[in-house]
Amino acid sequence: MPTTTRSVARQQFRRLIHLSDTEIPLAIAALTIAWEDQNHDQTNPTLHQIEMLAEGARTRLYGYQTPRERILTLNHYLFHEQGFHGNVHHYDDPMNIFLDRVIETRTGLPITLSVLYIEIGRRLGLPIVGVALPGHFLVRYLSFGEMLCIDPFYRGRLWTQADCMRRIRATIPRATPEQIADLLQPTTNAAIVQRLLRNLKHSYLARSDFVRAIAAVERLLLFAPNDPEEIRDRGLLRSRLNYAHYAVEDFERYAALAPTARDLPEIQRYAQLLTARLARGN
Repeated sequence: MPTTTRSVARQQFRRLIHLSDTEIPLAIAALTIAWEDQNHDQTNPTLHQIEMLAEGARTRLYGYQTPRERILTLNHYLFHEQGFHGNVHHYDDPMNIFLDRVIETRTGLPITLSVLYIEIGRRLGLPIVGVALPGHFLVRYLSFGEMLCIDPFYRGRLWTQADCMRRIRATIPRATPEQIADLLQPTTNAAIVQRLLRNLKHSYLARSDFVRAIAAVERLLLFAPNDPEEIRDRGLLRSRLNYAHYAVEDFERYAALAPTARDLPEIQRYAQLLTARLARGN
């Protein structure tokens, strides 16, 4: 069997996410997602491209000492010399989530451009981490002297702490100081990979590509097998693909896991319709 099949990609993905969080290689995990969905393995060439980008940045950073100097220099290299930018015109295109295509086209989503930024920073020994603000993903240089947040989607625009606070308040008006502090903490590698998959899922749903949307849900469930919302969504997708029996199983499991969910009565009515349809089919 060829080593570039989707099943092999899924097996590698499963192995990666069972590592401890600090050992999850972000670039390889992202590329494994792209490998499965595009049905070809571009892992090694893309990793080489990331190494070359990091080497190009290394020569430009020589002599710069302060965090701000380093960030501004890295930003100029990535977003002006190399031309990376956010895909504002085709934001929902699944290609924006495939790291190999992001490097090829120089365009992507906040999350994928941030993954690239983090991976280049790691190779340069820079303390770059992800920051998962509501509705937007940034990266942050871990400096004790000042808050340096970088927006790779908008060509490395710097965000102040006040900018981050405004974003949080606009989305969560009653956010407590504790919630705000949590949102500004570095994002785990596992959470970044899950955010990639959720973006991919929504892109496929927007295109009614239910087969690939299910594949995204299945990979999310590898992180949290009892996530009620993903189980519910898998059931809805299975019903759209005429897998009524499996859909009903998911809805029953959803009811057991989330007995107080607001949408549960609607889901149960839908499950009853599917069950009646199955009975007529027998």
